[in-house]
Amino acid sequence: MWANLHSHTDASLLDGLSKPEQVIARCASVGIPATAITDHGTISNTVAFMKAKKNVIQKLDRQKKKITDAKILDEIDAKIDRVKKLKQLLGCEYYIEDEATVNSHLVVLAKNKEGWKSLIKSTGEASRKENFYRKPRLKLEQFAEYANGNLVTFSGHMG
Repeated sequence: MWANLHSHTDASLLDGLSKPEQVIARCASVGIPATAITDHGTISNTVAFMKAKKNVIQKLDRQKKKITDAKILDEIDAKIDRVKKLKQLLGCEYYIEDEATVNSHLVVLAKNKEGWKSLIKSTGEASRKENFYRKPRLKLEQFAEYANGNLVTFSGHMG
């Protein structure tokens, strides 16, 4: 079973195109049991992401009202069930300062409510004037202050 732990929404400028509802709908269509949004340097789309499940279910319910074919109705019901069971994970892809002008990527997921609070604090810190250089970023030492055992981290990508 595969889960999508690193995806960008339209809040990741230049990297993401999908709206949170599109991410949820696609995961339900192909049977992915869990998905995370990890936009670059921001957690601004998390509210929309959390509301997306409800919106997708409402759209599918509206579709059902227009259909009479029992087989198609069963398929829609199965998709609604997959949406309801979909695990949503919140995260961020941080820019970590290696040198004065070089950034590495670090994907961070919240394990729980305390992890979410750490994401909020660290994202805010990364956006402060003294840390911002073209993008919100942190030094690894700064990020370590928020690593309280309630976060899961992994490298952003090969680049």
